[in-house]
Amino acid sequence: MRVRLSVLGWLLLPVSAFAQVEPPVTTEEKAPAPLVLSLDDAMRMAVENNLTLRAAIMDEKIQRAAIREALAAFDPTFVADYNKARRSSLFRAEFPGQPDPITGEPTTISQNISQVSDLQDLSFGIQGILETGLSYDLTFASNITDTRRAANFDPSYSTSASLSITQPILRAAWASYNLAPVEFARIGRLEALEMYRITRRQKLAEVQQAYYDLVFANADIENKNTSVELAEEQIKITKQKVESGALAEIEITSAQAAKASRVADRVTAIASKREAGDRLRRLIFGFASDSDWEVPIRPSEAIELPDKVDEQLGADAVDLRPIPQIIKLAERSYPELLQAHMQVARAKIELSRRENERLPSLDLTAAATFRGLSDQNILNTHFEAFTPEDGSTNWRLGLGFEYPIGNRAAAARVAQARVALKQDNIALHEARTEMIFQIRNAVRNVEVARDSIAASSEARGLAQEQLANERLRLELRRSTNFQVFQVEEDLSVRSTALLQAHISYRLALLELVRTTGIPLTDLVKSL
Repeated sequence: MRVRLSVLGWLLLPVSAFAQVEPPVTTEEKAPAPLVLSLDDAMRMAVENNLTLRAAIMDEKIQRAAIREALAAFDPTFVADYNKARRSSLFRAEFPGQPDPITGEPTTISQNISQVSDLQDLSFGIQGILETGLSYDLTFASNITDTRRAANFDPSYSTSASLSITQPILRAAWASYNLAPVEFARIGRLEALEMYRITRRQKLAEVQQAYYDLVFANADIENKNTSVELAEEQIKITKQKVESGALAEIEITSAQAAKASRVADRVTAIASKREAGDRLRRLIFGFASDSDWEVPIRPSEAIELPDKVDEQLGADAVDLRPIPQIIKLAERSYPELLQAHMQVARAKIELSRRENERLPSLDLTAAATFRGLSDQNILNTHFEAFTPEDGSTNWRLGLGFEYPIGNRAAAARVAQARVALKQDNIALHEARTEMIFQIRNAVRNVEVARDSIAASSEARGLAQEQLANERLRLELRRSTNFQVFQVEEDLSVRSTALLQAHISYRLALLELVRTTGIPLTDLVKSL
């Protein structure tokens, strides 16, 4: 058997139209066409249409947006500011007056003087932080001052360009610290993907179970029909023997009772088929319309039961790799183990950040400012600001140091991060142990199911022989209808058990694929 896990599918959407006039009443409604599906088709439709899976994949998209949000911390910010103001000032001034006519001494005259200044300020620039932790601020500013009765320029223009940077050297320094939120977001996206894989694995297992339940139900109905036909045949034979006087008339009642019991069993099998069909529809349809519930599903796969024991497995027979090889392959794809690895990676990044926060703060700071002044126009100030003869230049370079005495808070955070890392390493070991347990259990189930097919096939063959013998005994009047029906019932039970063994074997192989996350072609020596 080949197991194919593909991710493409389609959605069958029935369309209904409404007419303005009432349609003529018909005695029969046209039933929807059956949907013939292989197991691969059913899984494709589930991946595309299952509502739980469609909701689960949204978590990965949310985490992808979280990565962009974390990277946005390094986006530069444009800032601008414009102000217009008027400033008035009043002061008292003294001026020389006429000499005193009597004494001839000079006199002064006091007078209130007002001064009005109209100011316009425009500043703009870029500020932000780099991945190394370096923060920067580049600002350009222009000022226009129009002062009535000004002492120097009226009006006056000034321009300045300033750049300041701060680069941490120890604490909160360099990309390994500042990119940690981005790494956390990326790990979160990978965790969301693995969680989706886990959810998808669970849903596909439900699809496989529902599909083969439907396959079994179809085969079981055929088996029950055969059992009913055998009962009807036995009733005919019984009636003939009663008419010939070979059997008592009470044997007819016994045969009819056996048939009624088998008809009841067939009704139960039909109900099981309907339940399995609804379960499969629930998993593979998106239900854009409620009429999807009425779409008949016909599995294209069937279980054939050869008469010979050595032909029972047929194309389903596989030879698995040794368990250590399967474990080594699964370590690269087992979702729960990968999630545990991600938790350890997250804990290591967190510990590195906390250890960095124990370091003293040592920051390199630098700043430079260029200024220009003119009484002509604002453009002249831009040239003068960067001309040594006409402009002015200021600069500053320094180091800042800070260290909390004791630093117990940072030390406590480091201790917590170390314990969390140990805890995640234990969880990683537990995840690997659980993976090995699940793989060993899955391989053992494959082997048990394979042996069960052989045992059930042999039991069915013996039941067939026993039925032939019991019918011969009935011909020789050494048996009764009741005993024949008991043997026929036993044959029906053995045939059902063989069907279940075949389906259990296929499901066991699919469970091994689901557990390991590896295609079946990589798990077997040869197909």
